[in-house]
This record gives sequence, C-alpha cells and structure tokens, in this order.
Amino acid sequence: MVAADRVYGAVALVAVLVVGLLVFILRGAGSSAEPDLPPPAGPAVEALAVPADAAGAASAPEVLPPPSRPKPARAPAAVGQQPARASDNSRADPLPMAAASPVVLPAPPPREVLATLTDEAGIPLPGASVTVQTLSSPKRVLTSGPVRTDAEGRFRFEPPEASNFLHVWCPELQASARHPWRPEDADLPVIIRLAGRALVGRLVAHSGAAPNWPGINLKVVVAPALTSSGADPGPAAAGGLAVSLDRETGDFVALLPAVGDRDLTVSALGHTGTRLLCRVPLVNRQPPPVIVLVPDPRGEFGALSLRLEGEVADGPPAYLEAYMSRTAERLPLTATPGGEQRTGPLAAGRYELRAVAGDRLSGWQTAAVEAGQVHALGVLGLRERGTLCVRPLLADGSLSRSARARLESERGVPVRADFRADPQGLVARDVFPGRYRVVVADPAGGGGAWIGPIFIDVQEGGLHEAVFRRP
Repeated sequence: MVAADRVYGAVALVAVLVVGLLVFILRGAGSSAEPDLPPPAGPAVEALAVPADAAGAASAPEVLPPPSRPKPARAPAAVGQQPARASDNSRADPLPMAAASPVVLPAPPPREVLATLTDEAGIPLPGASVTVQTLSSPKRVLTSGPVRTDAEGRFRFEPPEASNFLHVWCPELQASARHPWRPEDADLPVIIRLAGRALVGRLVAHSGAAPNWPGINLKVVVAPALTSSGADPGPAAAGGLAVSLDRETGDFVALLPAVGDRDLTVSALGHTGTRLLCRVPLVNRQPPPVIVLVPDPRGEFGALSLRLEGEVADGPPAYLEAYMSRTAERLPLTATPGGEQRTGPLAAGRYELRAVAGDRLSGWQTAAVEAGQVHALGVLGLRERGTLCVRPLLADGSLSRSARARLESERGVPVRADFRADPQGLVARDVFPGRYRVVVADPAGGGGAWIGPIFIDVQEGGLHEAVFRRP
C-alpha cells in the first residue's frame, strides 16, 4: 500500500506543473502583441521584476488573469547608457554616441617674413643683430630679439597686419633703414639695404677655432688708418666705426664709409684694463672675407689668489673691491678645488683691495699684479663693518661744512675711507674694525690740521664718534 505522504507529494508536483504550463501559455500569448524587453535597471523597478510563476506558487492554485502592465521604461541599449526617464510623456532619447576626448589641434605657427640685410651694393651682412618695428600706429616690435642674420644675411620677422613703414635697426652697427610694407608683398623677397660698404671677416685663434678665453672679451674697432710715418692720425680724423661681433663663431661685420682708408684693431678686455692684440692696416682694401689671427692674450694679464675667513653660511657671495688709478672695480671671485678664491684677468699695476660679503668686509691691502703671474694675497678675514662719524665743530659749536676728514693706521699710513657729508658731520659707513688715527683739515680755516690726530677704536657693527673743536 502506497504511503499517504507520497500521494500528497505527487499531487502537489502535478499541480505545480499545471500552473507553470498555464503561465507559460499566457505569457506566450502576450509576447505576440508586444516584444518582451529586458528588465530596466535600478532599484525603483526591481519590484516589477518578480516572476509571475513565483507569485502564483506562493498563492492559491487559482490562476488570475495578468493585470495590465504599465508601459515599461526603455532599457539601456549598451553598457554605460543612462537609465530612462520616469516620465511617460517624454520622448525616447536617441542612442548616445560613445564619449571621446576632444581633439586638440596644434596652433599654427606664426607667419613670418624672410628678409635679407645687405649693404648699399647688395652684399649680404652675416652675423648682424637686427630689430624690426613699425613706425606708424599701432607701433609694434616685430622681432623677438634682436635676432642675428645667418651666413647669407637672412633673418625673419612677424609681418604687420596692415600697410606700414618698418624701422630696421642694427644696434651693434649703429645703422638703420626705413622700409615700406604692404600685406600683398608678404610673399615677395624683402631686401633691407643699409648705407655703407660691407666689411665681412672672421677672428681665429692659433688653433683655428673662434678665439674664446675665460674672463677675456674681444673688442673689434675699425679706426682711421695710421699716417705714412706710423703715427696715429689724432682726434682730427673720423672716429672708430662700430663692429658687430659674434663671440661664438668669431664672425664680424662692419659698414665702411665710401672714402678714407681704415685699419682694423682687435683689443682684449679683462676685468681691468685693455690690451691691443693686433692691427690690420688698410682693411678696406682687402677682399672679403678678412681673416684676422688673434694671439693669446692671457700672457698680457695677471691674476689674484686668496683665502677668506669669516664667511657666513648661505650669506651673500664675496667679491673684491679694487681701486687702481682712482678707478673702482668690483671683481668677482671664483672658488678653486683647493679652497682658494681667484679673480682675473687683471691688467698689470698696483691695486688697493679688500674683500666684501654683504655687511662683512676685510681690511685694505695693497697688491702689485704682474702680467702672466698670479699674486697671492694670503688670508683675508671678514668682519662686520663699523660706522665712524667725525664732527668738526667751530668755535661757536656749530658744524663746519668745509672740513675734510682723513683716516690713517696707527703708524700713520693713509687708509681708504669713503666719508660722506651728513647733518651730523662726516660719516664713513664701511670701516673695518680696528684702531685708527683721525685727522681733520679745514681749507676755509687756513688748511692746517685741527686738534689731532685723535685715536679711536672702531668695533664691529657699532657707531663711533670723533669730535674735533677749533681752539
């Protein structure tokens, strides 16, 4: 005899199969009128995605007709598509195109005009610096430079937007030209002619390369030719002509006047002093290009070496303040691997020197520099500078405005000090700490020394006063 639980299980299984078959038939009939769409995404419509057979299995075996379904929201056509809007009255959006990064086209290069710089005979001027600007309004500079012409004398500039007059200026040649401009001539050759005859040449060292020595600059001048006796023509003759020199290649160019013989001179400029290296006579009669052999000028100059003490870490860089023939020079210092400082090239002669680094300085020293030699100054100690105020008073106690002060060492050796007139007296703000003699003279009062000398000790960073009274 079959067990009762097996009978009930079989009946339930048959009932479930019958209900599932009816639901499948009903859904197939509905799909013939309207295509079935995939369920829309989003939590708002998840409740509508419950299968009808699951609902029927949870309820009584009675099968109810399916309720009229609302118009389903349009499902996304591809991954990444935005969900459909909830409003039924809105139109369906067209399929969005795939997102793509915008294509950035490179900016077209600015339009430029190719021009050629020549002398009055049409000979190109290579290596000349050029600046082009408009003369009429709106005034603009059309070159980013100045620019240099190439080996063919060519250069480029930005064309004006409308008709204008161009001012072409060569600062190193001290020459200029005026050129009319029309936009319709932008594709035509532009030739700028300067007054004078071209002198084109090159400076070369003994190695055959362009002359280049650290710290030494070369100066090229086209000067009036020497007289038949070899003497300088003097100031009555025309002055020297400007020369444009390319220091990297050694190329130079100049504009010669139509009349008169000319010589070309090459001089070396160090940190101090100038030395004549060579002279080419009657250069205007030589065919271009003129090749000038320049000797090594380093033997014409000397140098200084020293060591510094008392420098402040991360402080201002030190330099040498030098006086020679009443001329002040500021000489840069270069550190060497051995810890020394060097400066040069310097012209031979006698110098008064001191090291300066911000508010710190050393005492004055005298050095004789010889050509081709390195003079060792030794150790220069840096200390914070002091200030000295000298008050020369007249008999009535007022301050003398004609008095002059002089600073000397303890042994009476003059010490350089820059005294400036001040409402309080004569003030020197850059005195190295130490013991000094102060002497005051008044030219308006007979020119003799007043009371003194007065000995005074100048301390680091302090203000010190020396008072002189006429008896």
